[in-house]
Amino acid sequence: MDQRIASEKAFHEVTLAEKTRSPAYGFYDIVDSARAAYRAEVTRLCTPGCAMLECGVGTACFAIPLAAKAGEVTGIDISEVAVQSSIDAANEMGITNARFLEMNAEDLQFPDDSFDMICGRSIVHHLILDRAYGEAARVLKPTGSAVFYEPLGHNSLINAYRNRTPDLRTPDEHPLLMRDIARAKQYFSKVECRYFCLCSLAALPFRRFPGFRLVATILNGFDRVLLAAFPPLRRYSWIVLMTLSEPIKDNA
Repeated sequence: MDQRIASEKAFHEVTLAEKTRSPAYGFYDIVDSARAAYRAEVTRLCTPGCAMLECGVGTACFAIPLAAKAGEVTGIDISEVAVQSSIDAANEMGITNARFLEMNAEDLQFPDDSFDMICGRSIVHHLILDRAYGEAARVLKPTGSAVFYEPLGHNSLINAYRNRTPDLRTPDEHPLLMRDIARAKQYFSKVECRYFCLCSLAALPFRRFPGFRLVATILNGFDRVLLAAFPPLRRYSWIVLMTLSEPIKDNA
């Protein structure tokens, strides 16, 4: 295990076990629309009987609720805490078609063309992109797709907060830039993106006040219109939802 991966593993073992990132969770209250879009896209692509891989299961594995629909569910994480948490959750729910493994998403220990669908939340920006995209393309079947929910790195206000709170993240993580998204086109013929949370950032100072949810919902609706009408503004969003299809096997 190289030093970078060892550092990432150690950080996540502590944050997941001790919940040291809890102070930042309140800021995620405005991303409900992005989370809902991710859940809907993964559910759509999880066809009956499919083989599904979730990268970076954390302590809230999303693949588990889809196990009844999928033929086989596999979840991976570099954190032993995350893997054991998912095993315990699956056992508690009586799920028998799921396995959870300690594994690095840059070096997937699966044969080529193993999965119909791959998903992951806030995982790609921790990885070396060529390795991550290449491995995802390799283990996907030719008709498969990958869905990733990731933070973006162009918004100066968000970056200022990140710079002020270095203890909440690892030194090697890198919120995605537009060129990082474009790089996926070397490994997938079809790259579709949706962007979330630009104007809705203005709701954050009011998250402890009555009416916050209503304000956030209105601003999320405004974001949908604004980001559709003015594509150059998309880079300043907080979240991108990427659906990657038609893997290019020659580059994997």
